[in-house]
Amino acid sequence: MHLMQNESTLSFWIEPKMATGRKPVDKHVVFNCTICLQQIVKPRSLPCSHTFCEECLQHFISREAIGREESSFEFKCPICRRVSGCPEQGVPVEEWAKHFPANLLLNSLTTSLEEQSQDKLCAMCVRDNKHVKAEYLCNDCRELICAACKGIHKINVILQKHKISPINMKDLDDDLQFPDVDEPCHIHQGKFVEVFCLDHDTLCCSICFATKHRHCERVEALDEIVKGIEKSNVERNIGVLSKLAQVANKIVENKERTIRESNARKETILSNVSNEIENLKTKLDECQQQFEKNFLKLHEENEERQKECVLDLKHFLLTIRNGESLLSAVQGKGSTKQTFITAMKITTDLEEQFQQHKANYLEDEEVQYEHDHTIILKQLYEQDKIEDVNMRKPYPAKSAK
Repeated sequence: MHLMQNESTLSFWIEPKMATGRKPVDKHVVFNCTICLQQIVKPRSLPCSHTFCEECLQHFISREAIGREESSFEFKCPICRRVSGCPEQGVPVEEWAKHFPANLLLNSLTTSLEEQSQDKLCAMCVRDNKHVKAEYLCNDCRELICAACKGIHKINVILQKHKISPINMKDLDDDLQFPDVDEPCHIHQGKFVEVFCLDHDTLCCSICFATKHRHCERVEALDEIVKGIEKSNVERNIGVLSKLAQVANKIVENKERTIRESNARKETILSNVSNEIENLKTKLDECQQQFEKNFLKLHEENEERQKECVLDLKHFLLTIRNGESLLSAVQGKGSTKQTFITAMKITTDLEEQFQQHKANYLEDEEVQYEHDHTIILKQLYEQDKIEDVNMRKPYPAKSAK
C-alpha cells in the first residue's frame, strides 16, 4: 500500500495549506522502544535506521549470539530483519549496542533544552569513563564530541574526513531545539543523503544517484527541494499515519477476536467429543486421547500463527505511532529539510514493512474448526478412530445487489 496514492510526493509537500505556523509540541516528547514497548532510553540506531534502547538492543544481541561463533556472528533487526554485524572492529559482542551510533534526532526531541545543557557530554570521552562537555557534532559518527576528540579526528586517517560542525544553539530559531543532522544512507555506509529522486520518491546519496538514478529525469538537491515546501503540510502525512494506525489497530482487534472464537469453538468440540466417549467406555477412552492429541496440536499451530501475526501487527502499529509522534515533533522543532527527510524515511519504512507483512500474512485467511461429533460411533466401527477436526475457510460474504 502506498501511503500517498494518486499524487506525487513533491506536490503533496508543496501544495499550499491554510495553516502556516508550526504546530505546538510538548517540551518533552515520548517515543517507545519496539522491543520493551516502554519509553526509549539511550536510543541507538542500527544501519537500517531502526532505533531501540541501548540496553534492550544489547539484550537482544546477546540472546541472538548464544551458541554462535562470535567472529562470524550477525543478527537481524527485530523490525525489518535486515542483517547487521559488529559495529566496530575488535568490540566484544556484549558491548555491541553502545558502539552503534546514537540517534541524535530522537535524543534532541526527547530531551528538553535545560536537560540538553546539563547532559551534553562528549560520547568518546564517556566511553573512556570521562565527563567532558561536548562542543562539536560529528555527522559521520553521529555523536557529540569535545575539542580534544575533534583533534583526534584530525590526526586519525580513518576519522579525518568526517564532517564536524560546532554546536551553536543560539543560531537556531526559538522553536528549533536541535541543529540539522546529516541523514546517513542506509545502503552505503559513510555516505549521507544529498538529493531526492522525484521519479522514484527516494532519498539518495551520491553513490545511490550514480548507480541507480543517474538516468532519472527529475533529481533535485535536497536544499532546492525544501525551498518550496510548507512546514505545515506535514500534517497531511500525520493524518495518513493516523488513519494507517486505525487500520492496523482494527486488524489486531479482528485477529484477537479470531483467537477467542477459535478457543471457544475448541472447548465446545472437546466437550461434545468427551460426552460421546463416556458412553463408549474403554475403547472410546483410547480414541479420545488420540483425538485430543491431534486436535490440540492443530489448534496450537493455528493459535501460534495467529498470535505471531498479532504481535507483528502490534509492532507495526507501534512503529506507526512512533512515526506519527516523531513527525509531529520534528514539524514543531525541526527545520524544513529535517522534516522532509524524516517524513520520507517514515513513509518509505512503513510501506516496506506493510508490504512485508502483506507478503507474510495476506494468504493467512481466517479459518473455522469443523467437527461432527454425532457420528463418532460409526467412525469407530468403520475406521477404528475418531475423525480429526477439520479447518475450513469461511465462505465469502455475498455482495449486496
